[in-house]
Amino acid sequence: MPWVNITPIMGLPRRTASTACIYGEDKNRIIYIGGANMLSMYNINNDSWSIVTTSGDIPPSRYDHGAVFIPQYNQILILYGFPISLNMPIMALDTVNFEWSIPTIKNAGGPTIGLRRFTSILIGTYIFIAFGSFNTKGINSTNNFFLLDVSQKNNYQWVASYDPTKQFQSIPTTTTMPSATSNTNNVGSIIGIAFGAIAGIIILSTAAVLIIRKYGYPLSAPTSDEPNNEVYI
Repeated sequence: MPWVNITPIMGLPRRTASTACIYGEDKNRIIYIGGANMLSMYNINNDSWSIVTTSGDIPPSRYDHGAVFIPQYNQILILYGFPISLNMPIMALDTVNFEWSIPTIKNAGGPTIGLRRFTSILIGTYIFIAFGSFNTKGINSTNNFFLLDVSQKNNYQWVASYDPTKQFQSIPTTTTMPSATSNTNNVGSIIGIAFGAIAGIIILSTAAVLIIRKYGYPLSAPTSDEPNNEVYI
């Protein structure tokens, strides 16, 4: 595989200590997060750059952080870095509408203080966070690693062991309940049908009475003195 020169970044801010993350269904885009308050995106297919506008709970600028793409959720998680508030060490970016959010972490765990210059990767349903350091000078490094279970979207948890058989849980779909207006309309329809049926019965009964009065009553049953069609043997 030969090395090739790509189109240089023109008109986009230069970045230092940012994180590059490959994402997309075909893994054909690279997004650069950090080092500034904007995101740059490079399209591998057509060799072009663009600036991504985001919304939602936009995190403050940070660097020396990690970024992991979860293709099952179309989501990028950014992890720790510096400077960092431990109130939101992990942020989520939806790569469909580019909206930031704070995912739910169900339990305490992970680095107890800000971690930087580490490595992170998605393996199975877990994000591995390994090595790094805890201060600005790059000393006080660690050889620990942490496991974040991401099998359930936006409901993650720290765990102490790896289960290779664990699967991603399906994302529940939202069911639409019938509105009060539709229920009212249904009741009205039922009442209308009932009144229509009653009115029809009344009209038919009235018509039958008028016909009988005009053309005479039906023949009465034969008496014992009148001949009949019975045959006696």
